[in-house]
Amino acid sequence: MSLLNNTIGNVGSNPSNMTPKKRPAFTNGQASSFQATAGSTSSTAVSSNLSYTATGQILVDKGQIIRGEVTDIRNNTVSVKVDLGETITYPLQGDPELTIGQTATFKAVETEDGIALRAISARPSQARLATINKALEEAGLQKSERNQTIVLELLNNQMSIDKQSIQKIFQQSLLNKNASISTLVLMNKYDFPITDATSTQFENYRNFDHQLSKDIGVLADQIPKMLDKVSTFTNFNTFMAVHDGVMNILIDDTAIPQETPLYSVLSGQKEQMMLLDLLRPFALTNTLEQSIHQQTASLREVVTCIQDSIAMAEQMEKEQSAALENPVIAEETGQTVLTNDGTGNTNSNKLSLTDVFQAPIVRHVLDQFTTQQFNNNELSTFLSLQNRQTLSLSLAPFPLSEKVRNSIINGQIGTNELLRAIQNAMKDTNPVDAKSLYSSQVFQWVLKEHTKSTMSLSPQDIASGNVNQFYDNTYQQINSIRSFLENTGLKEAFQEMHNTASNLQENMEFMRVINQLFPYVQLPIKLKEQYVHSDLYVYTKKKNLREHPENISVLLHLDMENLGATDIHVTLARSSVQAKFYLSDDFSTELLKNNIDLLEDGLARNGYLFHAEFFQREKNVDIVKDIIEKDQPATSLKRFSFDIRA
Repeated sequence: MSLLNNTIGNVGSNPSNMTPKKRPAFTNGQASSFQATAGSTSSTAVSSNLSYTATGQILVDKGQIIRGEVTDIRNNTVSVKVDLGETITYPLQGDPELTIGQTATFKAVETEDGIALRAISARPSQARLATINKALEEAGLQKSERNQTIVLELLNNQMSIDKQSIQKIFQQSLLNKNASISTLVLMNKYDFPITDATSTQFENYRNFDHQLSKDIGVLADQIPKMLDKVSTFTNFNTFMAVHDGVMNILIDDTAIPQETPLYSVLSGQKEQMMLLDLLRPFALTNTLEQSIHQQTASLREVVTCIQDSIAMAEQMEKEQSAALENPVIAEETGQTVLTNDGTGNTNSNKLSLTDVFQAPIVRHVLDQFTTQQFNNNELSTFLSLQNRQTLSLSLAPFPLSEKVRNSIINGQIGTNELLRAIQNAMKDTNPVDAKSLYSSQVFQWVLKEHTKSTMSLSPQDIASGNVNQFYDNTYQQINSIRSFLENTGLKEAFQEMHNTASNLQENMEFMRVINQLFPYVQLPIKLKEQYVHSDLYVYTKKKNLREHPENISVLLHLDMENLGATDIHVTLARSSVQAKFYLSDDFSTELLKNNIDLLEDGLARNGYLFHAEFFQREKNVDIVKDIIEKDQPATSLKRFSFDIRA
């Protein structure tokens, strides 16, 4: 799926971090997300079939259709008089032609900030209604509400209102019931292929319900639950068939755990000598020292030596402390109190033995090792020692090697390698013990984390230009899960899981369609402490990019746990990078401002001048209003390479 090619290449996590969005709270007389203010009981109120709590408050949930009289429009919010004259006030999505006093129909949609209302039809003014009815008369069509809505949307989009156009939209609305009339009109306007799948996805994008990362999280949660149910209600042979089928999809047999050589993280021989001088008084062996000199030592070997050295230094400090408190014992045992300079000087200004391991070069090596563990998705990056011990007990009946068992405890085994070892040992394990593994919450967590990790991009993947390969692999995995459920007869039993896989697959296929209009891609990113949804829009037109290949303009949208929703508009002009950060609140702005020098320094090392500006984020990026309905740039990016018919 070659969604992006050269553009992106050039340019321990807890699942609980994926928290749901909060609904907005209204002040200054506005209703809260779950409440409606009392209004007059005028007979002009229109029933919306709303539901109420026991206290009489109106409940408005995502997907609900609201119909009523518009009583107020201000500050991007709309007030609608509904049942019994009550009024609800919500943020207004989009830019519909609404006026106070008219009757309109809205759909409750979920945005990053909570529930908002999107107008899906509005009773036109008398003048506009006369135009609409005249068009229907000339086309020989009934003046039904559906036909009037079709003509209104065609007029709003400056499209032909001839009989053929109206009938075309009418037929499409009958076949694609998940899409509104306005969605179908827009899809026709921009030549989107219209099927039930594409119209559903277009509607999802309009409603901000399009995030791949969201469905990936759902699917990752459904897989271990499915295997748990299968292990409970089927015999061992059936369970093994299902288990092996799923594992063959999720486990990458070609993947080899990454082992970074030490020389690749240290800039030269001088740094290597500094590290050797620090470790030599402690746990450094002659063999490891020789390997470092020969540039064959791995990062993991050196980190193990650092950890052993820290333990040794802590023990030496304890012994020294005891000796200082009781000089007689030190004299009798012949113990010399040493500082980190190797002398008997106990000057209080000297660093303690363990302080030496706070040196920048040691921290750098340890940070690089943490990145390696993150890339390998090792257990220590998301499981505590207590959870790893619990997992080890659950796997006690399995014939695993001692190396694997030790790696589970110390956390230095990746999920891919662990699942492969478990699969190989499963057939030689007592059936009761093998099936009971899936009732373990810790193991379910491991499988869930593995699924999310394999279906997400690391920052290193993006920097290495592996986005195309990621989409190819992820699409194939999801397609295999969907086909597996269908071919094994499990589709009906696990319909929700099949629906999730289908929606993910259709979303990826729809991105191929979107790319015929403009370069756009979703990047489900895995960071060290969270999974992040991001959207990347490339604004630069193909002609401009061809004439000025050193100039490019992109918009990166991120949904971060701590920073919140963040938009970054980046413009590259030769070696100058201009970035505008649009952030949700003052805390996020200050946090980024205080750390922006790290980005500036990193770009400077690569030969780029960097300038940043910070702004308050006022609205969501609307892929339809801000991108599709804008002047369309001709794409300069390569398209999907996979065959969607496969």
